[in-house]
Amino acid sequence: MKKIICLIILNLVFSVQAAIVYVDKTATGNNDGSSWVDAFTTITPAIAVSMNGDEIDIAQGNYIEVDQLTINKPLILKGGFPLGGGVQDVANNPTTIDGNLSHRVILDTNGFSNPTILEGLIIKNGLIQDGSGAGIYDTNVSSDLVLNWVVVESNTIVLNGSIGTGAGISCINSIINNSTINNNSILGASGDNTGAGGGIYTRIVQR
Repeated sequence: MKKIICLIILNLVFSVQAAIVYVDKTATGNNDGSSWVDAFTTITPAIAVSMNGDEIDIAQGNYIEVDQLTINKPLILKGGFPLGGGVQDVANNPTTIDGNLSHRVILDTNGFSNPTILEGLIIKNGLIQDGSGAGIYDTNVSSDLVLNWVVVESNTIVLNGSIGTGAGISCINSIINNSTINNNSILGASGDNTGAGGGIYTRIVQR
């Protein structure tokens, strides 16, 4: 009898599916991410409550977060949904994560073997002093950064006596599909100020 009970418990654990957390800046419900009606109105709390492998669906709009979005676990962030929910349509429902020229947009520190996936998003107006990846900075050596239908534009690194890499994207082992990297800049690169990869800087790490 004990063996049967153990098997049932194990089956229940492994059958748990990844959840979807919802973000819609116009939502007026409970603001807990459980549905489009009760969606979070910003992305930061959606990342905080998500578990490994969860999907965050984001309705169209311009999202200006207080600070950079830090992704420290394998998540799927999808934009391109209409306000109030519906079918994803990236072309007609632009979804922007905007650094507002005050900070980096996304920091990916996911250290798991499952990847971070960004889809149907516009990453723009990130700004940092020195360092790497004003738009997206990926430090994960365990899995790929995957971009599908993503636009990375108008992100800037300003050098003040240091090194800057990848104003748009600085990453390790990336997979980029149907995406655009445009108008990203490293400013002040001269003398001791060294810049590499205004659009993208990537390193390949063997696993």
